[in-house]
Amino acid sequence: AQGDRVFSSFGRFMKANLSRDALIWRTGGDEFVCLVPLSQAAETDFAALEEEWEKEAPYSSSFSYGTAEYRGGGPEALRQADKAMYDMKRQRTSSRERLKKGRRL
Repeated sequence: AQGDRVFSSFGRFMKANLSRDALIWRTGGDEFVCLVPLSQAAETDFAALEEEWEKEAPYSSSFSYGTAEYRGGGPEALRQADKAMYDMKRQRTSSRERLKKGRRL
């Protein structure tokens, strides 16, 4: 299926563009978790990765992301990252809606 090809391509893209020490896995559906060592987190530019993915993706697609610092509180760090990702998605949806309304004026 087309979706599976996008997910496989995305996984390969992230693996190729993140540090060798980063871990990435698909948790289900269209969600992935990526762990980057704290020593490399500051130099991991997810916004730049997102732009690059939009250029290279085999189909029109983008990704949203959330980040959190892991210091032994795995479940809490994942909740924080998940919340940040959904906040980003809501913000993008709101921006798209404002653009659509602006075009109708």
